[in-house]
Amino acid sequence: MFNYNNIAMKDAVIKIGKQMYDKGFIRAAEGNISVRLHDGTFLITASGVSKGDLNYNDIIICDDISCYGTTPASSEIVLHKVIYEKRPDVKAIIHAHPPHAVACTIANISLNETILPEVYSTLGSIITTQFAAPSSPESGEVVEKHIRDNDAIILDRHGTVTVGDDLQTAYFKLEILEFAAQTALLAKSAGNLRYLSDSEKSRIRE
Repeated sequence: MFNYNNIAMKDAVIKIGKQMYDKGFIRAAEGNISVRLHDGTFLITASGVSKGDLNYNDIIICDDISCYGTTPASSEIVLHKVIYEKRPDVKAIIHAHPPHAVACTIANISLNETILPEVYSTLGSIITTQFAAPSSPESGEVVEKHIRDNDAIILDRHGTVTVGDDLQTAYFKLEILEFAAQTALLAKSAGNLRYLSDSEKSRIRE
């Protein structure tokens, strides 16, 4: 039933995991990565492993009911299942804990109103969800409310979720989101934030 090899996809997950770790978007065993396969199953990183040092055994194959591997799948698997169910177009999901994005939720700085034209043209508004306990069904519930219309979401005091039609795209969205958060924090420390106006947004869309 399953193609347990999927070497190319596993190599992609390993590459992205190292990029996330090297950039400081995750630490220790934080974060998780998944990619949807052509047969409707998906690969997801295992629980309790460093994403900066993944090997093939750390990437588990799952379907809607069960997972098949030598180690347990990520404890955030419900979050991934919800997104794949609600977004048939999504082929890859990245959940990370980038410090500036998380800091914005602690400091009550919203990125829903955009400050940078490049971020608006790529991500639009960046929603921050209500608080949900990590690794709980709540995480899926708060993301479900927004994922249909958003490719980049911040989880209140927890982390981020970015999606794409491949892993590299989902990762680039993570980088852009964290850059927006870092810029917002720097701007806030120097004064008040200045947001894009509706007319400026319209010009960007054009």
